[in-house]
Amino acid sequence: MPPLNLPSLGRPPKLLVPFLVGAAGLGAFALVVTGQQQVKQLQQQLMAAHQQLTQLQQENQELSGRLQGLEGERKDLDRRLSGLREQLTSASAELDRSKTALKDAEERYTKLTDERSQLQTQVATLTSQRDDASKKVQQMEEENAQLQKTASRLRERFALLDRDYRTLSDKMSQVVEAAQRVTVGGAVLPQDPMAPPGIAADTDTSLDRGIVELPPIVVRKDQAGTSLPIRGRVIQADETHNFVVIDQGSDDGVRAGMMLSIVRSGATVGRVNVIRVRSHLSACDIIRSSTPGPLQMGDMVVESGS
Repeated sequence: MPPLNLPSLGRPPKLLVPFLVGAAGLGAFALVVTGQQQVKQLQQQLMAAHQQLTQLQQENQELSGRLQGLEGERKDLDRRLSGLREQLTSASAELDRSKTALKDAEERYTKLTDERSQLQTQVATLTSQRDDASKKVQQMEEENAQLQKTASRLRERFALLDRDYRTLSDKMSQVVEAAQRVTVGGAVLPQDPMAPPGIAADTDTSLDRGIVELPPIVVRKDQAGTSLPIRGRVIQADETHNFVVIDQGSDDGVRAGMMLSIVRSGATVGRVNVIRVRSHLSACDIIRSSTPGPLQMGDMVVESGS
């Protein structure tokens, strides 16, 4: 505490000296007490500061430990980051390889797709060709079967015609033998009353069995030079084998391929196509589409003109 500044009163009186000395002592005591209090406060502040320093040192040690731990973690993180960077680099390289492989795979897929489309087109074409070939084979098989049936029917018809031919040849031979027995010097041989109309006794019988030789076609003409129309009769009708035999032949103007009409009671009942011709005998196919009913022996045969 600073000393008191008292006003100067000149020379103090003697009674005031002890008082002044006492007051000065009290002031010094007060100053001592105040100084002790301040020292005590300073000591307390010093102790508090020491405690704070100790606490700060402890915290500093803790922070140092934590800092060391963080540095260790940072080093660990750096190592892990380095490893991740290496993995990232490897993954990037692998990704580039994968992209290249994917591009190659896409190109191969596109190529395979195009090849598949081409193969599908070829398969469709081959399938169509196979179906067409199958249809043709089936058609050929049907035609072959039909031809076999036709050949079988023709063989049967040929056998029947050959049988009829041999029968007629035998009859004509008998007629010739009978005529030779009754012929009188150069007379014309009469026709056999049992033979079909139009078959003369001099009909050619020199054909070998199983061989059909067609004589040349001879068309009769009258004195005016015009050919006479074909007129005859059905002497045999075979509905089973679809043919007829007529009593007109090459000497009467009949030729193979000629179309003839069958007439009964003045009405046309059918049409036939000439397939084999002899001198006075012809075999004809029945045209079913133009024949509503069965043909009979005795039906008239006339030239249809087409």
